[in-house]
Amino acid sequence: MSHPYYENSVVDMCLQVVESTSFNAFVIIVILLNTLVLAFDKYPDYDEGTRLWFRYLNIIFTMVFTMDLVFKVIALGISAFFKDGFNNFDLIIVITSIYQIVLEESGNGEKAGGFMLVLRAFRCFRIFKLFKVGDLRVLMDSQVTTMPQMLPFMLLLIFFFYIFSLIGMSFYAGKLIFDDDGNPVLVDKYDRVEYYSERAEDFSYPIGTPYIILEDGTEQIIGTPVREGFDRLGQSFLTIF
Repeated sequence: MSHPYYENSVVDMCLQVVESTSFNAFVIIVILLNTLVLAFDKYPDYDEGTRLWFRYLNIIFTMVFTMDLVFKVIALGISAFFKDGFNNFDLIIVITSIYQIVLEESGNGEKAGGFMLVLRAFRCFRIFKLFKVGDLRVLMDSQVTTMPQMLPFMLLLIFFFYIFSLIGMSFYAGKLIFDDDGNPVLVDKYDRVEYYSERAEDFSYPIGTPYIILEDGTEQIIGTPVREGFDRLGQSFLTIF
């Protein structure tokens, strides 16, 4: 690195940090802690206090990953930074994480609807940061190289998932409904169960909330929407997966 840019004292300091074994070990520990926290996710959700702790932890993890990204941009320079595919991947993860936090802290998380779920799903990809160095990087590179040969097998696997998803819909569609406490609701005792296809203007119920129509024409909610089930092909595929 003979370019005058790398003779800057700040750049040199950031380069030492990025190449430091201690700093990289710290980042790996944070990645593992982030993965552990994601494993505690459940439905129905935790109480407000516990959810607040998880939000704070997510902010701390995002700050660490952002700091790691900033150090690398300064140490490598813009052009060298973007030449590495893993750096581009890190940038996408950090941007989506920050955007999710901004939506949550501004109170617009509920309005984002399904897009918010997509942003949260991106947090799971943070674990792939472990594949940047050592034997895991070699393993990842070999997987990418053999991907064309694996494609027919992957298509066959998806086909089997599709078949079993359809079978699950045939047997269990409309039967997996839970109340606010997570207890199963007996759907068979109702003549007909409907599901809200759009969110209420006051956000009193989300999309997919099951309800019945009473004799007087009013609607009565009988449960909460579940993340997996067999009511639709997408839900069924996710349940089998």
